[in-house]
Order: sequence, then structure tokens, then C-alpha cells
Amino acid sequence: MSGAFSDLSQIIKERVVQQTMGFGASVTSAKDDINYLSEARAEDLIKFGFESEFIGRLPVLSVLDPLSEEDLFTILINPNNPTILSKKLDFASYSITIKFDKQALKAIAARAYQLKTGARGLVGAIESVLIPFEKKLPSTTIDKLSVTEQLVLNPKEVLEKLLKTYQSSEWVELFETIEQQEKAHLIEYIEENKQNIENRHQIKMTPSRIKLAAKLFSQYIMDIGSIIDKITNSYEQIKKIEGYFGQTHDLMIHFEEDTIDYIIQQYLCSSVSIDAFYRQLNKEFEFGLKLVREKSGKKEFSLPLDAILNPDLYLEKLITDELSTIEE
Repeated sequence: MSGAFSDLSQIIKERVVQQTMGFGASVTSAKDDINYLSEARAEDLIKFGFESEFIGRLPVLSVLDPLSEEDLFTILINPNNPTILSKKLDFASYSITIKFDKQALKAIAARAYQLKTGARGLVGAIESVLIPFEKKLPSTTIDKLSVTEQLVLNPKEVLEKLLKTYQSSEWVELFETIEQQEKAHLIEYIEENKQNIENRHQIKMTPSRIKLAAKLFSQYIMDIGSIIDKITNSYEQIKKIEGYFGQTHDLMIHFEEDTIDYIIQQYLCSSVSIDAFYRQLNKEFEFGLKLVREKSGKKEFSLPLDAILNPDLYLEKLITDELSTIEE
């Protein structure tokens, strides 16, 4: 079990100071620099209010350093933070997309720090700011909410202004700015943790995949691990397409990395399915690649992004180049 026991340190301090009293003792408020919690005993917890039978079942006491305001902000700005994800889901249930400005998260962290209840204070701080919006907005046509520092500091004032002027371009521009800020932060986060992410998910995080992850994070309400899993699963499906195409047509194809990234993006960000992509691949490449095989005997092909974007031009050039090689 764990908790933030705000009055416990005073109980410990009284005991420690009392024990040091006597002839020649230095009695001051002198122990300000001592972490009194580190000297906690079972008797202090009992005096705090716990039953002795319960304390007897807690043989190990550990003390954690108190979280600073900056620590709380670091927790909030982490893309995997469950408190923020949960609040996004709450608003999404009303068809409202909510995004948090960096300065707003700092203001929430400052408010939570004043509560002196550690990370638990973050939930209370966020709720106290957003509950009025969560109660009022579902009955309106408002479908986007930008949480800014001004909103955190003056929620009532911002809510009134939002209700009156939501059709103003000001709100649209503000939301787009925060959305871009969110994507930029996620790209920075993935780049900083790239090695760990690649090792955990067994996929190379190319620049285009990192950008795609940021786009998906902004579009869907998921933690980073779930987003990378979606990308990884799509990557594996595309590699299976290579193998299946080879088995079916006796032609080995290999998509270049940027080609794979493009296909993944089409699959995850649009209505294009993997099955539909494979059918289109057969339609566009089967005849042309078989023609090259018949003329040159070549059975293995690397498909760059240009091949997917403009298959006719790619095949025309491929056939011309292969025939020229044969003639030489």
C-alpha cells in the first residue's frame, strides 16, 4: 500500500524532538532539514490513526521523495499518462475532442502541487478545472475543446466566452496550434526513447513512422505502445503480402522502407484495407512483372514508392531498362 500522509511527519517530529530533550540538548525547530518520514515507526502510524493489527501486517516501511511541481508536470506531459488519456475518453464519449496546451499542463501541475497529495492531486486538479465544461458542453454543438493556461486559471470565464463565440475562427486556430504542438512533442518523445521502443516492439522507427505515430496519437485516444503495436502489426501484414505474392505468381517482390511506410499510412489513416491493397497490387503488377520475367528471366523485384504511386510509369521504365540490358 502507499499514500501521502500529510500530518504524519509532524507526529514523527514531535517524537524525535522530545527524545532529544534533556541536559545540554539543543531544542530548536532545528530539524527542518531532516526528512522526518524516514524515521517513521509503527508507533507513529498507530498514533496517526491506523489500527495496530493492521500495522503489524506492514513489516516494511519505505519513504519516497515528495514530488516537485516539475515532477508533476513531467507526469502530465508524458504521452502515456492515464489521467489525460482518461479525460480525453470522457469527453470523446460526448463526441468532443479535447487537447491540452503545454502551459495548461504546467498550470494544472502547479495546482496539484498545492494540494500536497503527490500524483493523486493531478486527478483532482484536472477534475476541478474541467467538470464545468463536461457538464455544459455535451448539450451544445461544440465538438472541440482547447485546454489552455487561461482556461485552467479562469475556467468559468473561458467557458462563458466559449459558449458565446465558439463559431469564431479564434477557437479553430487555437485548437490547430495545440494539435501541432501535441504532434511535435510526441515526435520528440519517440526520438528520445527510440532505442527502447525499437527493442520492445521489434520495428525500426524511421522518420516517416515517427511522424505517422504522431498523427495517429493526435487522431486516436491511445497510449504510445498501442500506436506502435498498430504500426508493427501493419508492417507484418505487408511483409506477408510480399511472401504471398511470391508464392502465387513465382515472383519475389520487396517493398522498400518508404514504400512500406506509405502503405501503412494508407491502411491506418484511410478506408483502404490490406485485402484491397493486395487486390490492387495484383491488378497493377502481375502482368507487367511476368512480362519482365519472360523476357529477362528476372524473378525478384524491389518496389520503390514511385512504383506504388505510379505503377504504369514504373513498369514501362522497368520493361524498357530490362529489354535494353538484354540487347546489350
